[in-house]
Amino acid sequence: MTFIYKPGNSFFHRMDAVTKFLWLVTITVIVLLATNLVENLIIFIYLLLTAFILARQNVIRFTLRLLPISVVGIWLLVIFSVLYTRGETVWFKIGSVTITYEGAAYGGALFVRIFSLASATFIFSLTTEPQRMVAELVEFGKIPYRLAYAFYAGLRFMPLLQNEAETVLNAHAVRGVAEKEKSFFARLIPIRRLATPLLVNGLRRVRIAAIAMDSRAFGAFPKRTNILELSRSSISLAYLFFHLAILIAFLVYRFLLGFGETLIAPIG
Repeated sequence: MTFIYKPGNSFFHRMDAVTKFLWLVTITVIVLLATNLVENLIIFIYLLLTAFILARQNVIRFTLRLLPISVVGIWLLVIFSVLYTRGETVWFKIGSVTITYEGAAYGGALFVRIFSLASATFIFSLTTEPQRMVAELVEFGKIPYRLAYAFYAGLRFMPLLQNEAETVLNAHAVRGVAEKEKSFFARLIPIRRLATPLLVNGLRRVRIAAIAMDSRAFGAFPKRTNILELSRSSISLAYLFFHLAILIAFLVYRFLLGFGETLIAPIG
């Protein structure tokens, strides 16, 4: 979230982080309950419309963020289309490999499910400011502020460690320590060399952060004053309850009425 948050004034940007996180959990459960390709396609299209309309994300940039996910999705689509053992409707055969309609539908459902989960996560991450998220977790989520700010400090350390790793690798390259071989084991050697400097720098930063917190009486009082203006709109709560109602209806449809089946890999 520290890396990809983009400021804006959309409905999702104005929604508080706690309500948004509960929405994300609700959507995740709905996606996991979807069993066939049609259901997953409907959810994915809805999430795309949510990203472009309610979160006001750029269509091209959002699509480019989803492209790396397609590698995993295509792999699932191909592997389950080939290994599906309960298919009856044969589409075509390539030697001893048989592709069935049922297998392709099953792989397609997993393919779209991956994109749905990624889309919901990107909507949350792109519209949630980390600092405001921490304050809202304390205010609305009733999480102890020491725990919330420790999580925030961890988020801020990640890009710093990434920059330090690049600096160390560049220093190794200048001094002729970089590996010229491209084998798998040769690629692991720079990771081994990074372990010690990153660990030392990480411990140093943690120590500095701990001293700074102690100097500001962090944790001395049960509550901490927040300078941000926090609010929770009734519209965002209604939006969350709408999705909770859909989830409950989905649970009734799936388990009480007995429609559909759990999406479990039928291999073997």
